[in-house]
Amino acid sequence: MLKVLDSLRDSYTRILDAGDPRVGDWPLMQSPWPTLTLVFCYVYFVKVVGPAWMKDRKPFYLRKLMVVYNFTMVVVNAWLFIQLGRLGWFNEYNWRCQPVDYSDNPEALQMASIGWWYFATRFVEFADTNGSYRIVKFPPDIYVELLGYVFEFFTDISKSKTSVVGHLQLQSRINFSTKDQEGLTMILFIKHNPITLYEWMMSKSDPRTNGWPLLGSPFPMLTIIASYVYFVKVLGPVWMKNRKPFQIENIIIAYNVVQVILSGFFFFYGGSLTYLSGNYNWLCQPINYATDPEAITLVKLGWWYLLLKIAEFLDTIFFVLRKKFTHISALHVLHHSLVAWGIWIGMKFGAGGHNAFFPFINCFVHMIMYSYYCLAALGPRVKPYLWWKKYITIIQMVQFVLIGLHAVLPLFLDCDFHPGFVYAILGHAVLFLILFLNFYVHSYVKKNEKDHVCGVGQDSKSFNKHINNGSNHFNNGTLLNGIISKSGNVHNRKSEKND
Repeated sequence: MLKVLDSLRDSYTRILDAGDPRVGDWPLMQSPWPTLTLVFCYVYFVKVVGPAWMKDRKPFYLRKLMVVYNFTMVVVNAWLFIQLGRLGWFNEYNWRCQPVDYSDNPEALQMASIGWWYFATRFVEFADTNGSYRIVKFPPDIYVELLGYVFEFFTDISKSKTSVVGHLQLQSRINFSTKDQEGLTMILFIKHNPITLYEWMMSKSDPRTNGWPLLGSPFPMLTIIASYVYFVKVLGPVWMKNRKPFQIENIIIAYNVVQVILSGFFFFYGGSLTYLSGNYNWLCQPINYATDPEAITLVKLGWWYLLLKIAEFLDTIFFVLRKKFTHISALHVLHHSLVAWGIWIGMKFGAGGHNAFFPFINCFVHMIMYSYYCLAALGPRVKPYLWWKKYITIIQMVQFVLIGLHAVLPLFLDCDFHPGFVYAILGHAVLFLILFLNFYVHSYVKKNEKDHVCGVGQDSKSFNKHINNGSNHFNNGTLLNGIISKSGNVHNRKSEKND
């Protein structure tokens, strides 16, 4: 135990000794503890003390103060942007890779000073979260900010040329062949050289799809996804605010029919090339990077499947055009966005193989799902036959369970399938399983419990009970403030005909 503590103390000392000597005496820079204390106090206040303190209080009215605060932050960030550009990026800095200047010349010291002021503004931005509590009293997600603030400190004190981190980065470049070192290199590049990380990631691309539309770089796909999210959550609702809903029922019916047909095509034809062919191993199938006609056919089919996932954005766009804004939930938008992004990753880095299981089972589920949507779009006359709506969600959850279980098999069965794909698929499956399970519980389980308590859906025996100071529908009328006796007589009844 003492050896472990001595090792940790030595590591801590080495990390601090590797700090930039120019900022060693600056406020908050002598050690990590002041920064960590401030961060801890911030988290404790916004997650524990703040909500408890505001629990029985009315929200503070800070609108004018927040206007001043936001305006100040705009000015400060603009000043930092101009200074950083003037001293570096608009001057002599190399946009691809710029080494740190540790000299004591005035420009280098001024750049370090600007960096410290930027670091200080991160603490000022803690007011963002505190202000949220005082105005609307809800806990925003601060964990991503927390990681950023912690890393700000270590970014300011580290020296990549001589520090332990820099040494590890050098070692990871030398021993680039092992999977562990690849993972370490990725983490280090994120912090020290994002451009090199991007180039390294792109070097792992599937050479067969590297020049195909949407697959050359991630930016076209990310632009499409960002535009989709912005339209359905911001621009679309604003544009439709003072407009009547579009009458596009026939278009939606046709769209759903096409989705059923295409999903069936991808399931059966894609299955004939993969899991229904008899040549694919259901437990663990390596990716075939060959360029033979059969492999290229499967890759081309995967590219069309990517376009199908983009076309499914129309699900949400139709909600916007029909002003069904309550349907545009976080689950709905997140599901469409991440599935499209996940398919892009598969097409970019490894089409086929074990990755083909998700499209295979997803197309089967979508045949059922879009069949339901098509029937629902026909109107009230088919509503009595749509009792199986909740089973659509159950089928989707079963889908994610199967995908997650299937994804982890290569971790136990060696078939030369990269574990990075395993973790990506498993992450998607677990996330969506949790989100859909939460949706199912709130939409069906709790709703049924509430209906049971309120007496909704009870049989005729329930009418043997008294209904006091309430209302219920009976014989095309509404019963108000009445009592129904066991004999069926109604006392003190006031009836009100339905429209």
